Amino acid sequence: LPNTPKSENYAADSNNQVNDILKLLTFNVRADNDTIKLNRVTTTVSLNNGTVRAVRLVDANGNVVASGDRVGGTDDWVFSSVDFATPLLTVNKDATVKLSVFADVDLPSNLATGTPATISATVSGVSGERSDGGVVTFSGSVSGQKMYLFRVAAAQWNVTNNSVSVNTPQTGRPTLTGTFEVQ
Repeated sequence: LPNTPKSENYAADSNNQVNDILKLLTFNVRADNDTIKLNRVTTTVSLNNGTVRAVRLVDANGNVVASGDRVGGTDDWVFSSVDFATPLLTVNKDATVKLSVFADVDLPSNLATGTPATISATVSGVSGERSDGGVVTFSGSVSGQKMYLFRVAAAQWNVTNNSVSVNTPQTGRPTLTGTFEVQ
C-alpha cells in the first residue's frame, strides 16, 4: 500500500546539491502467511533537470537498508541482496514493514533560481524468498508525488535608515520602526 509523503519543495545547497533529506516515496511491504526474505527492489527515479547521484532504501527507523545500483544509463535503480542467505531485510509472517526511497541529486548551476527541477519515483518490482526457498514476487507498483527542487540565491538584509525610533503605544510596550530592504 502506498503511504507517500506529500509533495514538498527542497532547496539546493551552495554546491547545487540536495542531500540526505529528499524522501521520494514511502511504501509498505506486507508478508501474509509466511516470513519473507526481501532480496530485490527496483525503483525508477525520474529527474527532469539534473543528475541523481545516489539512491537509498531506508527503514522506518531511519536505517539505510541498501544503496541502489543504477541499471546502465537508465533511470532505474536496483536494491539487491548479496545472496539469498543475506537478504535486504526480513518481513515476518503477517507483518508490515515501511520503507522509504531517498535520493541525493545535483542540480545544474545554470538552473534559474525561480525555475524548479522536478523529481519523482516509482517502485515497480519487489521480490523475495519464502521460508521454503521459493521465490515470491510482490504485485503492483507504487508511485510517489512529484517533488520540486530549487536553487536559492542568498539575500542580505540591511538597515537603510539608522534613525530607528521607539514609539510607546497605549499598552505601555515599546515598538521599533525602521526601513529594511533586500539587497
